[in-house]
Amino acid sequence: MTARFIPADLSALPGPVLCVVIDTEEEFDWNAPFARGNASVAALDWLGEGHRLFRRYGLQPAYLMDYPVATAPRARDIFGPWLAADECLVGTQLHPWVNPPFEEVVCPYHSFPCNLPPDLERRKLEVLTAAVAETLGVHPVIYKAGRYGLDIRREETLADLGYLIDTSVVPNRSFAGNGGGPDFFGYPEQPFWSSAERRVLYLPVSQSLVGPLRSAAQGARGRVVFGPALRALHVPGILARARLLERIMLTPEGTSLEELLQGGPLTQLRGVWEQRSYEVTQPLLLGDERFGSIRIGVSTVLIWAGLKSALKPIAIVAAAAIVLATGVSWLMARRFLRPIHVLQSGIARLGQGEEDVRLDLPDEDFKDLGTSFNALSQSVSSIRSRLVEQARRAESVVERLEDAVAIVGPNGDVAF
Repeated sequence: MTARFIPADLSALPGPVLCVVIDTEEEFDWNAPFARGNASVAALDWLGEGHRLFRRYGLQPAYLMDYPVATAPRARDIFGPWLAADECLVGTQLHPWVNPPFEEVVCPYHSFPCNLPPDLERRKLEVLTAAVAETLGVHPVIYKAGRYGLDIRREETLADLGYLIDTSVVPNRSFAGNGGGPDFFGYPEQPFWSSAERRVLYLPVSQSLVGPLRSAAQGARGRVVFGPALRALHVPGILARARLLERIMLTPEGTSLEELLQGGPLTQLRGVWEQRSYEVTQPLLLGDERFGSIRIGVSTVLIWAGLKSALKPIAIVAAAAIVLATGVSWLMARRFLRPIHVLQSGIARLGQGEEDVRLDLPDEDFKDLGTSFNALSQSVSSIRSRLVEQARRAESVVERLEDAVAIVGPNGDVAF
């Protein structure tokens, strides 16, 4: 971070704060040339659908409107009730090509407000600020330069017109190759002031570098890592796939939902797991000629929430199934091992001299084994009985013999 940036003190905040900023602008095709005639705002009729979602989750979005929206006849009817209910904030977004006075040449270079002569940029912003104040009865204090075309050295213009917050900074990115836009490499990712006077607070777009190599691409080094030379070699993409370094922005723009759907299961699971946002673009045709497009942001946050809700009972069932399987396995093991334990016990009793040991093995698979053991037990008992009887007879014969003395010679001969 350079010396001109002063980090904002966020210690008073209880935790992370989500700032929802809506680029409320005219309808046009980013792939078509810029034109002053692109001033349709028919999409405003559908803005209420999104606002109901914000209301449901207690979010207070900031609608940053450009000149066609601010001067639309129904703008007061749409935004007025939300402002009265304190459900939203309003600010401005300067699109030079549709914002009077019209003195510049319409081209990609002049689509960035920072490339206009300072006096022309100021007069355009004065007109836009007055239009919002006249339509809605509030003075806007939040600003965003169209196409992120901010020149931070012109902060005095914002401050003089009563703006307190700017949302144009996109850290770790350069728009120089998109028609001569600003370069934000080296800018902070966190809110900051640009001067000791602290007249305008800058809230950067939520974009950050993640991964083990994050420090290697911070500041001016990012121009090299994400520059055209390494992009041509697909180095940023390789680093992202290797989970070493990735530049992630919290926005639905620029990431196609089709790419997610066409990806493999791991790619789709990763997108939902990381709760990313994706974009759906539907071209509008008049006959065979394309005259515009509809762009819709799709967030995976609710998909992940639904997936977790669905996985919870599945996890419970899976856990119960594991417990049940363990119990069944234990019972089956006992059932199959019981005959072996019985057989082992019978062998031990038989070895200890117990007679007529019999095993009762009702299981059909072990019935023949039980029959053979019982036959073996009977045979051993019979042999043991005969041996005992022979021993008794021998003892009886010895007891009947008279006492006698035998004299044995040196050679083992009985002498007497």
